[in-house]
Amino acid sequence: MSGNNRAVISTVLFAVVVALTGSLVLFLGSAAGAAGPSHRVVAAKAHGPRQLSELIASDAWTGDDFGWSVAVSGSTAVVGAPYAGAYKGAAYIFSKTGKTWTQTQTLSASDAAPGNEFGWSVAISGTTVAVGSPGTYFGIGTAYVFTDTGGTWTQQSEFSATDAMGGDKFGYSVVTSGSSVMVGADGHSARKGAVYIYTENAGSWPLQVELTASDGLPSDMFGWSMAVSGSTLVVSAVRHAANGAIYVFTDTGGTWSQVAELKAGDGADDDYFGDKVAVSGRLIVAGAPGHNKTTGAAYIFRGAGANWTEVGEPTASDGAANNCFGWSVGLSGTTVLVGAEQHNAAAGAAYVFKKSGSTWKQQPDLTAGDAAAGNEFGYSASLSGNTAVIGADNAEGGAGSAYIFKV
Repeated sequence: MSGNNRAVISTVLFAVVVALTGSLVLFLGSAAGAAGPSHRVVAAKAHGPRQLSELIASDAWTGDDFGWSVAVSGSTAVVGAPYAGAYKGAAYIFSKTGKTWTQTQTLSASDAAPGNEFGWSVAISGTTVAVGSPGTYFGIGTAYVFTDTGGTWTQQSEFSATDAMGGDKFGYSVVTSGSSVMVGADGHSARKGAVYIYTENAGSWPLQVELTASDGLPSDMFGWSMAVSGSTLVVSAVRHAANGAIYVFTDTGGTWSQVAELKAGDGADDDYFGDKVAVSGRLIVAGAPGHNKTTGAAYIFRGAGANWTEVGEPTASDGAANNCFGWSVGLSGTTVLVGAEQHNAAAGAAYVFKKSGSTWKQQPDLTAGDAAAGNEFGYSASLSGNTAVIGADNAEGGAGSAYIFKV
């Protein structure tokens, strides 16, 4: 792991992600740092989840941490590398044509500067990409919106909080849905945290509302992670009451209101419940990588509005202490993905669970075709339909990579 922030985070959190196993047959491409294609095509097993491609930045360099954050929507994926270019950071757009994923653009901030960590968080919805840059202005933080016009992504807006203070880390998390972008600032107000919602209007993005937890306290870190589905927004506060909580907000006629607060049924101190969250329709998944001596756990809730019930706690069949199962999570329909980036000497793994009756049945676990100790496969994950993108931010000699799977 690289970077001061990461060193602090890593002492208590671990990765949750989703990936899919395949046997490596063929690589096409070049090593990190060399010129050439920005993807590797991988032939995989004929049955079960399939690894389709390995993505590598066209300008990859050791220490970039490409794969720190990932997001996918349909045939477009976004991968963040917050430490690229002396921590200026970058985000990369990959597009699928036929069966091939190709890098089509590199995004950077119009006011890029060393230490900004652009790409710490990424999100995509349709033709809108949001990128968080929590390191700008000595940790005040900034977020950026890019829109796609005719295949070219252009920066449309730059956000910063009107009540910003040093250490707010505005942009630590970002999500986007429709015409709205949500930005988390987990360090705001003595680390109580806050979330800001911006809604597009005729090309501009005015602030709509600032959200906080109804029972927020200093050091709760509300806004650490977020997920959105339609009119439902889920926000985590990983240090609330020492073990974490997630908050559900709903949008009614343009007004966002907190309707529920969820906790793990068997939660304990330092679980980091809500380290990553995902929502799809009536289901919410929350990772808790610190649970049970960092073996980790994931929790599934079902409901709507103010009524949510814990309905599952999937675990890895080969779970062990320090695996950090739940570091990242993904959810699409009733398919759940959970990453464990410290599994097997930090080679990493990801797990797929599919609903069968009233339970979630574990599918074959997922690993990278070129798995190696220390790669941290599963550090990040995103799922759209049956396409999963999983980040391994320490692969390729520390340059990082991301993997595409069909689940």
